[in-house]
Amino acid sequence: MHIILFGGTFDPPHLAHTQMVQQLLDQQLADEVWYVPVGSQHTKHFTDKKMTAIEHRLAMLKLILVPRTKVETFEVTSGKPSHTDLTLRSLRAQHPQHTFSWLIGSDQLAKLHLWIQEDGSPTFPSILKEFDFYVYPRAGYPMALPHPQLKAVEGVAPMPDSSTEIRRRIKAGESITGLVDSQVEEYIIDKKLYQS
Repeated sequence: MHIILFGGTFDPPHLAHTQMVQQLLDQQLADEVWYVPVGSQHTKHFTDKKMTAIEHRLAMLKLILVPRTKVETFEVTSGKPSHTDLTLRSLRAQHPQHTFSWLIGSDQLAKLHLWIQEDGSPTFPSILKEFDFYVYPRAGYPMALPHPQLKAVEGVAPMPDSSTEIRRRIKAGESITGLVDSQVEEYIIDKKLYQS
């Protein structure tokens, strides 16, 4: 199978995430899509912020799974900072019968020069010699692909929502109905997440 890996904090996962995944499946760009929640972040790749405990992020991801999707916990269980190259190569070694690609949003394009591999060298463009990367449009971020090997996901509306905005709304006491799956909303309320 061709697997597209979708990495992120998913803090919380929201409806735009599920719409992105459904588009990949509907367009037959992937046989399956695997959510890859980050374990520990390294600041050169991600904004340095405190993440919600992994048990909550995993629980919320499991609530949004549909056929041909799963949660891949390699980055959570590896005990190492999350590095895209390490994840891709490790999963390829674990599942040699599959081919793997990675999904990013267009908001990441301006940051690709900050991505580093496990050995500290730049991730791009060297990783593109081994794996395809698909780029999904994000509202407000241009689809200016800096490397010809990056593949645009076409014919889709830009992803509007962000986990940051959802966390802000919860903290401000505003509604998130329609931004997250109803089961995720119930989980957030039940566990009193993002309130402070």
